[in-house]
Amino acid sequence: MTKKTVWVKVKGDYWGDIKKIIENPKKAEKEQENIIYVDSLQQLSSIFTPKRMELLEEIKKHKDITVGMLAVKTSRKQEAVSRDTHILSDFGILKLKKKNRTVIPELNTKSLRIAITV
Repeated sequence: MTKKTVWVKVKGDYWGDIKKIIENPKKAEKEQENIIYVDSLQQLSSIFTPKRMELLEEIKKHKDITVGMLAVKTSRKQEAVSRDTHILSDFGILKLKKKNRTVIPELNTKSLRIAITV
């Protein structure tokens, strides 16, 4: 599977982007991008907290790191790390692989780009 670019659009034109997809669905599929729309910088910062960004850095550095190992490396409770990895997975940034009772998060993006409409 090709990793996608995740765009985060602050005050982006959601309906305009939907119209472009409807007009040319093959182009949208080919570009393989996920778009997260947020209404404000405050909402953006609530998704990409410093602790979640730290998790992304650790996942990038250490392939096949488990949620438990991430908790140890970041000095956090496993429940908090699990919650944050699920949130990032819900936004398409991570993919969570399960091996028995172990969860291994992996990056599902090749890049994360933020566009702020002024």
